[in-house]
Amino acid sequence: MAGPGNRSDDSVVWDWIIEMTLTWGVWIATGSLVGLFFMPFGLLLGPLIGAAGCEWLFAKKTATPATVSGVGSVIGTVAGLVLKMVVALLMVVVFAIDLFWL
Repeated sequence: MAGPGNRSDDSVVWDWIIEMTLTWGVWIATGSLVGLFFMPFGLLLGPLIGAAGCEWLFAKKTATPATVSGVGSVIGTVAGLVLKMVVALLMVVVFAIDLFWL
């Protein structure tokens, strides 16, 4: 059991995970924010360039894994947009049913 002055192995692992997540997440988010200024293409190219560039520069990956990471971020962005549109449409339908039929 870790005492007040001792660090357990778990805390070292969690510190590393949090540090890497914050570092990579900042760069991916930066790519996404920059992409917003170049709509509509920037919405897809921002996460792609941000994720692939971060993997290539900081994680020292080759072009193929970095591209896969970038494409994955684009797929996640598009899936999130589609899901948000479906939920928004459902909210409008529920509101219309409540307004007109109940």
